[in-house]
Amino acid sequence: MNNALCSASRERSVAIDPKCRELIKDLRQVRWKRDAVGNPVGDLDKSDPRRTHVSDALSYLVAREFGLHGKSGEMPGSPR
Repeated sequence: MNNALCSASRERSVAIDPKCRELIKDLRQVRWKRDAVGNPVGDLDKSDPRRTHVSDALSYLVAREFGLHGKSGEMPGSPR
């Protein structure tokens, strides 16, 4: 998803219309949950019920349109 918004080479595959206010809020406000000392724990913070739904929907569209790619060097289906 991040790569579609802006890749390392500064290419953009997805543009967000300014009228998509809830999507823009999601992309700006959704954060990782954090432990007691402030370290990210790997799950999204879903404490605000208005957040994550719209950005999830966009991620499904991006996955369908552009495909999913593993980390550099990983083969799809290979053990981690």
